[in-house]
Amino acid sequence: MNSYASSGDIDGVERCKLLYQAAGIPLGEHAFNVLLKAFLRAGDADGMIRTSKMMRSANIEPNAVTFTTLMKACSAKGDVRRVHRCFHQMLRFGIKPDRITYNTLLNSLRVAGDVRNVEKYVKMMERDGINPDVVTYNTLLSLYSECGRIADVKRISAKMREANVAHTEFTYNTLISAYANAGDVDSAEEEFYNLKASEIRPTVVTLTALIHAHAKNENFFVAERILRQMKDAYGVRPNHVTYSCLIHAMLKLDARDRAMELYEEAKSQGFKINIDTI
Repeated sequence: MNSYASSGDIDGVERCKLLYQAAGIPLGEHAFNVLLKAFLRAGDADGMIRTSKMMRSANIEPNAVTFTTLMKACSAKGDVRRVHRCFHQMLRFGIKPDRITYNTLLNSLRVAGDVRNVEKYVKMMERDGINPDVVTYNTLLSLYSECGRIADVKRISAKMREANVAHTEFTYNTLISAYANAGDVDSAEEEFYNLKASEIRPTVVTLTALIHAHAKNENFFVAERILRQMKDAYGVRPNHVTYSCLIHAMLKLDARDRAMELYEEAKSQGFKINIDTI
């Protein structure tokens, strides 16, 4: 049953369930959690709700896995209120959340832009003796970056290093994008240097964010040099966002001819750039 659940094969899980029933074997806590996992993989929130009701009918108490799986499903559907409710139901059952539970809750609240509750539950997590991991820190970085709270972005990045939690590709991309949006090109370049020093290969997201940082600071020729380095030094293919960023930069410089050249280059690679911007 577990192998079917891991692949999201609902039919396979249902066949196993029928075999249990035919043999007169009642479904236990583990079997119900496997069912929930299968519905989660298949993106079937209604199936998960039906299964949780079946658990209650069978007088089987949900555990941390049950609630966390339900929270993941609700989070995937953008139902933050239900995620929150599941978390508090878990507490009422006297079940202690684990790191995965907290990270699921925090990410859901991040998507909703709920800074106050994210900060509240990080403190609760730490009071429960659970140290934030890279997922927790990346969630906080994304939240503060999206809110433009650069001082908090820097604080969380420093806290990661103090806790010896390694920065990942996602961490560096988030930092570079945050600094780019804030017009802090020096910090963006510093994190790009740190990424390379960590032997993490830059991606199109990384390099496009760096281009954006320089373009926003009117370092247009540096931005274009990075475009060439993407292909020549890093073997990375620019994307629609890369070209759009540079085209807008060239228009700002009043280099209309160069903007048109970049537009034609993007078009030749199958990217559609809004012609009205040129």
